[in-house]
Amino acid sequence: AVVLFWLFQQSRIKLIKIASVLVSVLMLISLLMDWSQLYFSGKILLPVIANKGFITSLVSAAALFIYFLLMKKEADSWYIVSVTNKAVRRILLVSSLTIAYLSGALEVWYQFGSRIPEVPVYTIYLQLYTFTFTTILLFAFRNYKNNGSLRLLLTLFCFGLFLVYLGEVYKVLQYILTNGQYKVHFIAHWISSLLLFKLLYDLIAYFRTQNQWKLYETVFTWISATALLILLSVEVHHLIMYVNYSSAENWVYLQNLYYKAGLSILWGVCSFIMMWLGMKHKFRTLRIISLTLFTITLVKLFGYDIRNIPPGGKIAAFILLGVLLLVISFMYQRLKKMIIDDSKEEK
Repeated sequence: AVVLFWLFQQSRIKLIKIASVLVSVLMLISLLMDWSQLYFSGKILLPVIANKGFITSLVSAAALFIYFLLMKKEADSWYIVSVTNKAVRRILLVSSLTIAYLSGALEVWYQFGSRIPEVPVYTIYLQLYTFTFTTILLFAFRNYKNNGSLRLLLTLFCFGLFLVYLGEVYKVLQYILTNGQYKVHFIAHWISSLLLFKLLYDLIAYFRTQNQWKLYETVFTWISATALLILLSVEVHHLIMYVNYSSAENWVYLQNLYYKAGLSILWGVCSFIMMWLGMKHKFRTLRIISLTLFTITLVKLFGYDIRNIPPGGKIAAFILLGVLLLVISFMYQRLKKMIIDDSKEEK
């Protein structure tokens, strides 16, 4: 396909260009057939990296990328009827990057799933691979004119993958701790969590500097704050269980303690931090989110936490939340005009 298009550029014979399109389509169909036969048939165990599935995928991605580079030399005219050269360049670039990503994702899923079938360790490495790939891709396209939309789309994809594999990663953690195997693999999870946090942080920092996104500021703030809260809640749970686990009975005790006391303490601290940031930057939406979260925490504390919780957990949760409530109340009283009506200041 690449050679045919290069020949078209030398000769300007349109029939050769059409032939390159047809060969490209056939190549993609053939690649899908290869993936189905190699990765999903389960008939043979492929060697790591040095197998025809991974190598063929990389060659296909490289071919489409070279095709894209050749297309950049073409003027912004019509490629074929009703399809512009600009649209074709975009399709080639997206297809190349998608196949490059899938080549690694399929390899990670297949190799870990085939060699460690008793526990879904592949979920940890698939997240690590995806978040690393996304971080590198966003860095490479940092000067792209639609960087905001690309950053938002890819970060949402990464967070969606994090949510999809929540249950599977929990099973991995439980298996690692109860059986004492594969502990080294969980280091990859902490690295992927840090990468996801960085992606969310970079997304927030980017949108804070872009005036064209001000219209969606409120919705974006709610979504990003919720995403960060979910990420922190899940990862603090994993960290506490990983550090303090000693037996099966201890697992149940720690989990109950975290759900009833740990979460309330964490949410209370997060509420305080959001209130402080909202006042520091005169950001009303963040202060409203802070008060909402603190209200939810108080309802959870008095409606759920006080039942069947160890005395130490009750004391810690009530004392910390009481202190935070006093501090937030003091901050609110001093700056209540900012919280009630500061729309003029924010404009």
